[in-house]
Amino acid sequence: MTNPTLSAEEAAAIGLITEVVDDDTLTGHAAETARTLTVMPMLALSATKRLVWAGVGAPVEGRLAEEARIVSELSGTADAVEGLRAVIERRPARFTGR
Repeated sequence: MTNPTLSAEEAAAIGLITEVVDDDTLTGHAAETARTLTVMPMLALSATKRLVWAGVGAPVEGRLAEEARIVSELSGTADAVEGLRAVIERRPARFTGR
């Protein structure tokens, strides 16, 4: 309520952020994070982001119902099939966003 300013270390300590990066390594770290995200299933990442934002202040029952609906919807995508195949075949997944 008092709107205090937090240091990066304080924000990490309370779970507001997941990592603190030095200024001199920030650009490289951001680029590596971007590379990591580009090989992940975009449909699932997008749905996760939508669910998080839609869930703010919403009742738990509604959030769970929406999550179940999204999981059901995404389970029929090519990316879901590719993810399962990759696990079975013990290889990296090649997601296409479909």
